[in-house]
Amino acid sequence: MGEKLTNAFGLCDMHGNVWEWCGDAYGAYPENAETDPQGPVSGTYRVVRGECFLSGHWDVRSAVRALNLPDAKGPLTGMRVLMTP
Repeated sequence: MGEKLTNAFGLCDMHGNVWEWCGDAYGAYPENAETDPQGPVSGTYRVVRGECFLSGHWDVRSAVRALNLPDAKGPLTGMRVLMTP
């Protein structure tokens, strides 16, 4: 089990390991406030979120968003494997 308390979804230790790849391309968010805004379907860059183990504690959160080329490789970016129950 994780080192931290679980959140409302029953998950723990979700932040700070590596930047996590997201499914959407990087682009501007809509001007109006929106819950869970989606980026463009296609584009040059892909979204990564969450910062990594080298980041300061104030930046390690899922709301932090950056961009990376789809074929970029390195120890600071990864993915989280999901499984349906």
